[in-house]
Amino acid sequence: MGIPVPPSAVARALVLVCLEVGSASSLTAASADAGPGARARLAESLQELMSAGAYVEAVNAASSFVELTESSGIRGSSLSMAYQKLARAQMGLGDAVAAETSLQTALDLLEESQGFASPRLLQPLADLSAAYQAQGKTAEAVAALDRAVAVSHRSLGLFNREQLALIDRLVPLGQESGEWVRVDRQLHQAVMVEVRTYGFDDAMVLPRLTRLARWYEDTDRMELARVEWRRAVHIAEAEDGGRNAATIRGLLGIARSYRLQFVRDPDSVGISTCRVDPATGELTPLTICADLGRQVKLDQEGEEAALDALRILDSTPEPPPRLLAETLLELGDWYMTAHDPARALPYYERAWPLLAEAGGTAINPLSAPRDVYFRPPRLALQHRLPPAAEAAVPANASRVEFSLTVEADGAVSEVRPLTDAPDARTSRLRRALQHARFSPRFVDGHPVPTSEYRYATEWYEPLSMASSGP
Repeated sequence: MGIPVPPSAVARALVLVCLEVGSASSLTAASADAGPGARARLAESLQELMSAGAYVEAVNAASSFVELTESSGIRGSSLSMAYQKLARAQMGLGDAVAAETSLQTALDLLEESQGFASPRLLQPLADLSAAYQAQGKTAEAVAALDRAVAVSHRSLGLFNREQLALIDRLVPLGQESGEWVRVDRQLHQAVMVEVRTYGFDDAMVLPRLTRLARWYEDTDRMELARVEWRRAVHIAEAEDGGRNAATIRGLLGIARSYRLQFVRDPDSVGISTCRVDPATGELTPLTICADLGRQVKLDQEGEEAALDALRILDSTPEPPPRLLAETLLELGDWYMTAHDPARALPYYERAWPLLAEAGGTAINPLSAPRDVYFRPPRLALQHRLPPAAEAAVPANASRVEFSLTVEADGAVSEVRPLTDAPDARTSRLRRALQHARFSPRFVDGHPVPTSEYRYATEWYEPLSMASSGP
């Protein structure tokens, strides 16, 4: 829906368009004396039509503007800008294919007149990415933005701030297409831009730093996530003695990364400790380490980080309810993961009224069972793709559903298969679910058992099998 514009303005724009279209159609290379005045009037009319959402008329006006510019013997950046205007009108009309063609022409004209490193390439490259995205060409959209970032480095400097808007568009597209390495590079680059602008330990770096830490969590690289969360806490503690939301979120990030690593990748927990010979302090070979064995358990640093976050909030006169609820939930999840419901449930009970007060469209995580500790069988995850790539190739995951009974203490007492899956696969998943832990459903502030709770999990097949079909 377009922006409301007075009818008189639209009518005037349409009249101007009709006049200019008529003059443009009669122009030839020999009679190119329409001059900049005609082009300026047509550009003004085009802007009014775009503002009014009259995209059909805007495309006609933009086509006339391109024709008038070409007939005037103008090329280079001016003609490129005319094609960019046409592309924007075509995108407004929903014709991304035509917009792609117009933008490719605009880029060719700019490269011919300005070179491959001109900052004038940035806007058409960003627009071209949008045209690709509208067509579902995610990989091409990512490549266009990646090229725009590279152009900004060459023309404006490696740490220019203009690239941040491009990075903010590139990152979600890279996540969608499974471009893990590219997303890593751009998120790191965004952090470095802020560091060069504000300083290594400045609080202005925190939003970009925490986004990088979250990305590491999303891609199951918990040790890297903790490096960034610790740095975030170090920076945030310089403000108000650490009594701020940034410190709390950093501490919760440390706790959450330990908890998720313990649940998702237990083989990676405690490896560095196991490999250190207690007598010599030297690293031992992994084969010897395997023989020595190790106790896989939740790391105390994570528990202390979450408790520190709660201590800060409890010593604050009016702590933010949402942040307090998030902290209480993390502690409840921590102890439920440790199979200690006696310590977990009081934190959930304290969080319940804060979550219930949120109301509206907010999702209360205690209104239904929520899996906190579930380790699928090794065979189920053997052919799992890296987390960042799963969105790109999800076809190798078979969905298996169960009906569960989740008790008030979060334990699973009954597991009934609902999916007609191979017996061996179902039985393995069933046994794993019997050892799972959930945060239980709460009613009126108290945990209650839940029967017939539907729970779905995945079993990953080799890609060759998944692609070959039945």
